[in-house]
Amino acid sequence: MILPKNAPPDPQTLSRLRDAARLLGRKAYREAHALCLQVLETDTANAEAYYLLGLLASEHGNHAAAERLQCTATLHDPVHAKAHAQLGRCLIALSRRTEAAAAARRAGELAPSDALTLDTIGVVLSRAGLHTEALPYYAAATGAEPDRADFQYNFAAALQFAGDLAAAASAYRRCAAADPEDTRALPALVQMTKQTLSDNHIGVLTEMFRRLGDDPDAALRTGHALAKTYEDIAQPDLALDWLAQAKAAKRARITHDAGRDRELFAAAIRAADALAVRHSEANGAPVFIAGMPRTGTTLVDRILSGHSQLTPAGELTDFALCLKRLTGTPSNLVLDPDTLDAAQGADMTRLGAAYMTSVNDALGIA
Repeated sequence: MILPKNAPPDPQTLSRLRDAARLLGRKAYREAHALCLQVLETDTANAEAYYLLGLLASEHGNHAAAERLQCTATLHDPVHAKAHAQLGRCLIALSRRTEAAAAARRAGELAPSDALTLDTIGVVLSRAGLHTEALPYYAAATGAEPDRADFQYNFAAALQFAGDLAAAASAYRRCAAADPEDTRALPALVQMTKQTLSDNHIGVLTEMFRRLGDDPDAALRTGHALAKTYEDIAQPDLALDWLAQAKAAKRARITHDAGRDRELFAAAIRAADALAVRHSEANGAPVFIAGMPRTGTTLVDRILSGHSQLTPAGELTDFALCLKRLTGTPSNLVLDPDTLDAAQGADMTRLGAAYMTSVNDALGIA
């Protein structure tokens, strides 16, 4: 059987798709949606229309619908790099890390040249814990559009995760220069560099904090950077004052149930008492690095990652996700008392196999 090739879109269809993309960029969602549906009325296999509808669904946080739409786009046009990249973005939001990495890699194989798609591939790989693999895509994205602050920030964060701190600092500076109102880059730079009396950003950060308005996350970033600066220059009273200011707006919005925390820790203790800890002598067995924040776990990771027989995998969520799927507990939380209690009766061999399959698939290890 010979299938006919898809005819090129007619001028009216192309015009509608261009208008829909423009409207989507302006967040005129209703109008963009209507134009895409008009296209599909006469061209039911139009991949670009499905791609744009997928973007619209993602904008509204409906990742399941967006995934279906991007899958349809790639079905009708297997070489639609943008759709593959956005499919990866949907899958990572749905905690389907292995599939997300595969979609991002497929997008990369198609050699896209536009900065947004390159950056999206990098973001998906970074969120999958594959920071080093993401770096070439960020480099290409920032090379194509060097004045995009968000692209520079993503590149900087991946470089920092990958351990190239000097390059990360340079990228954070480029982000701050591209958008002086960006509240992520300069605070991140302060957090990773020693501040001194003669070399600091107190004036810029203080003015930035003053102009924030009602943005609790920006207040956290900026205020914490100021607190860290005053700690570095040995002014602890001012550091504490800035910590209080930084956290005030966010704290006012957060409700904390200490009882739920007690239940979770009690369940963790029950699971730890019930499950025997075993280690494996098998080749390829994982090395887990565990510890509280700020206790040197990242340093241990860097040291071990230098060994020729070890592959760094980053801070993965695969184990908890595999346990959740294995136990089948009903809540929408990955880690909760029911899941920890159910773990006591779970098949640990099956869990270990599922975990290794998930990690190896994501890292591309046969």
